[in-house]
Amino acid sequence: MTMKKQNLNIYHGDALNFYAKWPTPSVIISDGPYGVSSFDGDPHTPNALPEWYEPHIRKWSEFSKPATTLWFWNTEIGWAK
Repeated sequence: MTMKKQNLNIYHGDALNFYAKWPTPSVIISDGPYGVSSFDGDPHTPNALPEWYEPHIRKWSEFSKPATTLWFWNTEIGWAK
């Protein structure tokens, strides 16, 4: 069996600052915020999630390709918002 060495890059900061620098994604995995105050910057309620996610959704739409898959992790209420 042959294994190809994969490059790994770790970015620290707001993803909005990196979308244009990353290769076109095949998969986008979004894990938070959830609107449950679980970390600094996580809204206190799910009601604020649409505003928080809007700029990310714009970038996902701009830089993804038609076959890109989005895995969106959240609570039931957060997902529905």
